[in-house]
Amino acid sequence: MIELMDVPETMLGFRATGDVDRQEFRNVVLPPVCRLIRERKALNFLLLLEPPFTVPRDDFWMHDALINGYRKLSAWNRAAIVTDLAAVNNFARAFRIFARGELRSFATAELMRAVAWTAGGDRAI
Repeated sequence: MIELMDVPETMLGFRATGDVDRQEFRNVVLPPVCRLIRERKALNFLLLLEPPFTVPRDDFWMHDALINGYRKLSAWNRAAIVTDLAAVNNFARAFRIFARGELRSFATAELMRAVAWTAGGDRAI
């Protein structure tokens, strides 16, 4: 399940837990992302992954979101991934060299710090 979080208006935040598939990602995440880009011309985005978080093996939407998203979204400014899943944090650290904007990973205990970082500051690009 993915749900929209209550975060500052300069950003979007989503909490993902349990099973998350590509269709849910497209239905829940993409409409507000497109709206924010239209309104602000920059995308500040936070994704909180909470256990038990699973993605069906044949439907790895997170890979699509990061790989295709960074190519298409020139408005990408800041993105934070918040999780205690080491594999996801390692992927985010490795992927940041390809990101058009800033990408950081945070432990779940650092959620408020992640929100503040994602929402604040000038355009990072």
